[in-house]
Amino acid sequence: MATVIKESINASKVMRYVGNIPQKQLADLLLTSRQNVSHMQTGRRKMQQDVASTALTNIESNLFKLALSHEFSELIPDVFAGQGVNQNPLSFLVMYEQEAGEFNANISEVMRVFVKPTGQLTKEERVLQEIT
Repeated sequence: MATVIKESINASKVMRYVGNIPQKQLADLLLTSRQNVSHMQTGRRKMQQDVASTALTNIESNLFKLALSHEFSELIPDVFAGQGVNQNPLSFLVMYEQEAGEFNANISEVMRVFVKPTGQLTKEERVLQEIT
C-alpha cells in the first residue's frame, strides 16, 4: 500500500499547537502572509504542502510537528487513538509530548522521503513506501 500524502489540509486544529507566536511572526516563519495565517487558523483556507514543509522546518513545537504530520499522512498515527489510551487529560499531555519528541527526532528523514518525487526515490525509499 502506497503512502498517501494529502495536497492540503484544514490546519485549524493543528495551528493551536504553534504556541503564543503572533500572527505576523508566524507568517514570517511560514513564508506567507499574516492574512493567510489567520485564514488557516480559522479554517477558511487550507494549508498546502509547501507551507507545511516550511512549518516543519521553522516551527519548534514538537506537538505542532506531530499533529501536522498526522493530518497530512495516514502513516503518522494519532497518538490519542486506541483502547489502551488512558483518558486522563494529564496522561494525554505526557503521552503526546513523549510521542512528539520521538517523532521530532526522525522528522527530517521522514519529510525528505515524503516530499521527494516518486521517480527520484531510492530502492530503500520505495520499499518503505510499499510497506506503509
